[in-house]
Amino acid sequence: KGADPGATVIAGGFAPYIDFFSLSINPIKFTEQMYAAGAKGSFDALAFHPYLFRAKFSDGDFPDSPMNLTKGIRQTMVNNGDGGKKIWATEYGMPNSAVDEATQADYIRDFLAKWRTLPYAGPSYIYTTRDRVTGSSNPEESIGVYRSDWTPKPAQAVVKSMA
Repeated sequence: KGADPGATVIAGGFAPYIDFFSLSINPIKFTEQMYAAGAKGSFDALAFHPYLFRAKFSDGDFPDSPMNLTKGIRQTMVNNGDGGKKIWATEYGMPNSAVDEATQADYIRDFLAKWRTLPYAGPSYIYTTRDRVTGSSNPEESIGVYRSDWTPKPAQAVVKSMA
């Protein structure tokens, strides 16, 4: 913001982690620490990657669910006078190493539908366009909405219909 006050600055890119020794920090605590360190006024929105490969985004019935973490980040923003700012979902997806293609599409539909209902929700981005290696057991290689040969998965139709 100091270099270009007119630029849109998105802070973070927080992942939905829990506190795990010194290896990870939950995004609510990280947001609190940002404000404590003087971050207020230096960003226009916060970015969050609300992944969880074992539950849908709308399933917020447990403490570290992405939905509850989103609410906690939001409350921290409000507590620090940034209630007018949005949270952007800068990555969301479901790899086919974890679920079949129909379930991937269902998770993405659930996320997009629920995200739209949040009054503090900014833009949402589906990660990623194309699998690196369709059929791989590596989540990073099978998370696209197109297969590696560019044929669409059911999730592509979901994204298209909800765009």
